[in-house]
Amino acid sequence: MTESQDRKDRRKAAAHWFAELQADDLAPETWTAFLAWEKDPHNAAAFREIEATVGIIDRLPEPQIAAARPDAARSSWQRWRLPTVWLGAAAACLLVVLAMPFLRPAAAPAPEVYRTGIGERRDVALEDGSTVLLNTDTELSVAFTKEARCVRLAHGEALFRVHKSGRPFLVDAGGTRTRAIGTEFDVRAETGEVSVTLYEGSVVVTPDAEAKTPADRRPDENRQEALGVRLSPGERMTVMAGEEPALRRIDPEAAKSWRDGIVRFNETALEDAVREMNRYSSTEIRIGDALLAQERISGSFPAGKQEAFAESLSLTFGLQVHRDAQGVLIVRAGN
Repeated sequence: MTESQDRKDRRKAAAHWFAELQADDLAPETWTAFLAWEKDPHNAAAFREIEATVGIIDRLPEPQIAAARPDAARSSWQRWRLPTVWLGAAAACLLVVLAMPFLRPAAAPAPEVYRTGIGERRDVALEDGSTVLLNTDTELSVAFTKEARCVRLAHGEALFRVHKSGRPFLVDAGGTRTRAIGTEFDVRAETGEVSVTLYEGSVVVTPDAEAKTPADRRPDENRQEALGVRLSPGERMTVMAGEEPALRRIDPEAAKSWRDGIVRFNETALEDAVREMNRYSSTEIRIGDALLAQERISGSFPAGKQEAFAESLSLTFGLQVHRDAQGVLIVRAGN
C-alpha cells in the first residue's frame, strides 16, 4: 500500500469514527474500540484533521454552507443515508466532513475537546455538574451518554471534581481506565507513563487496556473492581509501559499545588525538577553535567518563571546561569 493510499484509508476510518461518536446512545464498548484505534499516532492525527475541518465548517455562515452543500435541503432520511456513500469519497478528499454538520442528528453533539497551551490552565464546567481543571499543555475530550460519562485524556494533566451520579465517570489515558462516581482526583498522561492521584472519595484504576473493555453496553463495575486497584485518598498509582503498576502515598496539598500556579519539590533530583519546570514554559532550562543533575532540591516555585528558578538554583548551589538561543543553561561555577 502506498503512503498516499494509507493516509486516505486512515481519513476514511477517522470519518467513520467521527460519525459513530455522534450518537447520543454511544455504547461504552464503542468508545473503548475507538480509543484502541486512536492509540496509533497516525490514526490520532487523521481524527484530529477531521475534527479540525468540522470545526471550520461549523463556523461557516449559512450561505457558505449552502454553497458547499446545495443538496442540504434533501429529506432527513436521505441526509442520514448519505454518509455511507460520502465516506468512500472521503478517502480521496474530506467532502464527507463538509456534509457532517447536516448528516448528524441535532440531538447528537460531537465529543467536546478541550485544550491548553504551554503555561496555560483552564477550568471547564461539564454538563453533569462536574468540573475539570486542565494543567499546562493538555488535551482531553468528553463524550457523555445515557450509560456513562466518558473522558479521554490524550496528554497532559487534569484535576477532576466529579458530581455524584448513577452513571460512572470514566477517564481513559494511555491504556488505563479510572472509574469514579463522586470524587476528586488527578490524572496525568505522559509518553509511556500515566499516574492517577486521589484526593477525595474513591476511584478504581484498571491498568490493562484489554481488561477494561466493558462486557456489555453498561460498564461492568464488578469486573473492573476485580481487575483494577481501588485507591484511598492520598494515594497515587503510576503505570509505566512494560512495568508493574506502583502505588505510593503522597502529600495531597503538594500534589495539587499546580492548580495555584506553584510547583513544589521535596528532595527531588535536579534533573526531575528541571523537567517539571520545563512543562510550564517554552524557555527550556538545561543542566550542564550529569553529576549536577543528581543534586537534590526542595522548595516551592512559580510555574513558568524559568529565570527566577534558574537564579534560585544559582544562589542555592553556587551555579552559573548562561542564556542562549535555546534557553537557559545552568553549570557549576568556573565551567
